[in-house]
Amino acid sequence: MNIRKTVLAALLLIPLSAPAQSISWPQQLEADDGSVVVIYQPQVEEFSGNNLEARAAVSVKRPSSGETPVFGAIWIKANIATDRDARSATILNVEVGDVRFADASEQQEEALADFIEQQIEGASFAISVDELIADLDADSVSSDGTTLNHQPPIIMLSTKPAMLISIDGDPAFQEIEGSNYERVVNSAFLIVRAGSNHYLYIG
Repeated sequence: MNIRKTVLAALLLIPLSAPAQSISWPQQLEADDGSVVVIYQPQVEEFSGNNLEARAAVSVKRPSSGETPVFGAIWIKANIATDRDARSATILNVEVGDVRFADASEQQEEALADFIEQQIEGASFAISVDELIADLDADSVSSDGTTLNHQPPIIMLSTKPAMLISIDGDPAFQEIEGSNYERVVNSAFLIVRAGSNHYLYIG
């Protein structure tokens, strides 16, 4: 049994009869200068013992920017303390490992990283154990090695009146007795050919 499944099994040992704690996200941090950091619910990437690695969407709004926040993401490392009775997990000792913001220079990202680290230093965030289990379970399902086809479908465009004719695979022709024609037998439409000429009957 791998580490992820072991952690999930341990979390599942929490009595289901205990009421789940109501925890709201996003979490908001306010700086002395009026800046506001909003951290949205983290998404688990690695979970071993009580060590957590996760990513979270964030927004930063400084007084100088008016009411317009800057959105980005952070990658964190932290510890987890579980309250079995309240069915909640507290995220402690948060360290920001990476910060990424669209349209931000490297210097701006470093400044934002320092700002966020200062604001969340010593802070703790609570997350519902039920949501944590669901996140772990969803991640294990999505990483089962299943290959998905992301190839976009063929899009056909006609600027004139047209009809879509369906044929099950490559056309299979069969001679029409007593004539010089062959009919496509693997289509619901009447399609025949004589030599290189093809004909479609539309009733």
